Amino acid sequence: MTPSGYRYKQNRFQQLRGFCYAAASGSVSKAAKRMNLSQPAVSQQIQSLEAEMAVTLFVRRGSRIQLTHDGELLFEMATPLIEQMEHLDDQFRMRRLEVDEGHIEVAAGTSTILYFLPKHVDEFRRAHPKIEMRLHNVTGLEGLEQLRTGLVDFAVGRSWPCPMTSSFTRSCPTSRS
Repeated sequence: MTPSGYRYKQNRFQQLRGFCYAAASGSVSKAAKRMNLSQPAVSQQIQSLEAEMAVTLFVRRGSRIQLTHDGELLFEMATPLIEQMEHLDDQFRMRRLEVDEGHIEVAAGTSTILYFLPKHVDEFRRAHPKIEMRLHNVTGLEGLEQLRTGLVDFAVGRSWPCPMTSSFTRSCPTSRS
């Protein structure tokens, strides 16, 4: 096989994209226009795909094309992949934004809120400006109870004794320092 023959095999996405666009429009020329490529380039991609897969994907009727049974099967399988790849950048940006939006609830005592947390809260807010942090001024046991019942996401404070019946026993300290 010549070096140019490997060019298309290395870019299966481009081959499948040309194939799917041609299948959807019924025309290699329309697929080429949509891809901003020449018609011969898209034809070569499709022919290379057919050769590599050892199938005939289209029956050619002049300027029109019609999918074969194998072509229909590949079109069904490849279309979701092409759509996902084409929207990957937008989906990735949206997923990243999901992580950086919302709120967290933090339970802590007065001294912790006034003297320990300010530096950490400021740092967190700089790193995650779209996440709202809400502080709940509570006693230690109230903080544990709010954490246990799901009213807060975190409870910050000195080491608290954990009752053995607590669902948080594994996250409680085993010795006091």
